[in-house]
Amino acid sequence: VESGEETLSVTKTNMRNVYSIAGFQIKDERTITSSFSRLASNGFMKECTGSKGNIYYELTEQGVEYIENLKKSDLSDQAKSILKQYVESDVQYLCMCLDEKGRPEIQAENTPIKIENSRFLIDDLEQLEKRGFIRFDGDMSSEEKRYTLTRDGEALQNG
Repeated sequence: VESGEETLSVTKTNMRNVYSIAGFQIKDERTITSSFSRLASNGFMKECTGSKGNIYYELTEQGVEYIENLKKSDLSDQAKSILKQYVESDVQYLCMCLDEKGRPEIQAENTPIKIENSRFLIDDLEQLEKRGFIRFDGDMSSEEKRYTLTRDGEALQNG
């Protein structure tokens, strides 16, 4: 689904028919059609017919704004703070590991990232990744994970 340079991808993420639209999981293929129809009826998308008669949807400007607001919504203050500190650190990697007491902690390479509540750190990182602001870059060990910043993450923070 496209509008100018904005692209909304629909991807099948695994064997259990779980799809992802703009980073949001949709568990049933039938939901995609009803979701697009609902978005079109609200002016966020328009239904178009391709040259071979296939139906596709284009995002309207209102739709692009809606998706961007969805991506920003419901981020905790801690997740926003993590992203802000990461962008400001100007380093390549964000690393999550366990401290000596087994609690998760995070650092931008060797610079500690201040967090309010370690119990929600994993959830905050998952939300940042799900919305496309950071990308999982691999396991450094069984207890350490590494992430990289995406253009969307930097744009959100600097926007």
